[in-house]
Amino acid sequence: TYNLTEVYPPTLTSQFSGRFADWTVNLNPKTALSNPKYDILMSDGRQRKLVETGEFCPLYRIRTSRDQFGCQLEDKEFESGPDFDEIMSKSGFVNVDTEQRSQLFAMVLQEVFTKQLKLATEPRSLAVVKRGLCSFVEKARVLGLGGANVGLVMNTDDEVLDMLAGKEKTDDLHMPLALAKESDVNLIHLAAMTNDVWAILSESGSGMSPACTRLLHLVEDIVDRWPHSVPFLSSSQILASKPPDTTKLRGVTEEGGRLALSGENGWTFFDYHLAMFGPQEVPIGPIRLQMAMPAFGCDPNAYTVRIKNTVVAILRGGGCSFGIKVINAQKLGAKAVMIVNTDDMKTMRLMALPDEIPLIKIPCIMVSRRIQFYVEEQLRFYYLINQHIVSIQPTGVFGEYEKRNQLTLPVRLSAG
Repeated sequence: TYNLTEVYPPTLTSQFSGRFADWTVNLNPKTALSNPKYDILMSDGRQRKLVETGEFCPLYRIRTSRDQFGCQLEDKEFESGPDFDEIMSKSGFVNVDTEQRSQLFAMVLQEVFTKQLKLATEPRSLAVVKRGLCSFVEKARVLGLGGANVGLVMNTDDEVLDMLAGKEKTDDLHMPLALAKESDVNLIHLAAMTNDVWAILSESGSGMSPACTRLLHLVEDIVDRWPHSVPFLSSSQILASKPPDTTKLRGVTEEGGRLALSGENGWTFFDYHLAMFGPQEVPIGPIRLQMAMPAFGCDPNAYTVRIKNTVVAILRGGGCSFGIKVINAQKLGAKAVMIVNTDDMKTMRLMALPDEIPLIKIPCIMVSRRIQFYVEEQLRFYYLINQHIVSIQPTGVFGEYEKRNQLTLPVRLSAG
């Protein structure tokens, strides 16, 4: 079995487990976790000894095949490519065009070298494909020939079963192939079609190695300093900024954290307040975001969009209470409610009427109206679902993301 820890983009940060096929090579130090492809040089001048001392951890770039099933690929479709060759040869300091296409990995390498960290990494390719159209053995063979280091098959349901090879030949396969639940991988598969998606792999039994733990903390530190990828910020701007002050914890009256929102062209953070009513257990996500239509959500029978199993964004106002908005969304199957404030910057802990509180069974948060501008004007829908992806992260601190955001909002937004 394996653990996959998704580290970027921040809307997808999660961890799940799955199972490797018995007839493929396993994820072990002699296959997917070591044997660097690049001529890696440590910051102190040492070379390649890092594999023996456990200082090496690859970072896996998750990609989907063009046919989505991994049955018929273009030649070397999953190889790292010239962008990563340039990044590795220049220790992360690359031209702006290359940096923008592979910015997270470029910054990881820059931090390793400038801070003299006892760590080395390189990009690996993890192919996520759907189950079906061809056999598991054929997927392993095709993905391996296409340049993938690891293959991950998304099951058609939420079970992880043995992948049987039958009578097919498997002794020529050299790439690990694993199976994962549909609910664990569906949004990752969707995002990887257009976004830069990165993860760390480890074996379930042995856990994450010290090097991979250091790599995970390094990525988290970079993302904490990064308020948004839309509009684009250069690596120098991001690395020069400070992360949120974790010593300044939110009090009970300020309970909340940050919300990550992503679309096909990038992502952004927002601060949120958790409502005083409803479940207080978060995080939630990654999960699909749906804007309410009509926008105020005061009548459950008036909804013209499907909100089941989503976080639904509802505008403040419209003549009904916050509690009624949440109860209506709950009736229609929403997982959580996000109230969009009328203020560009401010949010608050919302309250419900005493007779509404016992009826509310789903969480509710408030974000600034800036998120409406991003949803409508800045971040493109994921085409296949016509929605965005969000993740509610209870950091317990203020990120001041509205102040750090470089977009100027229009004077007034349409409620419709």
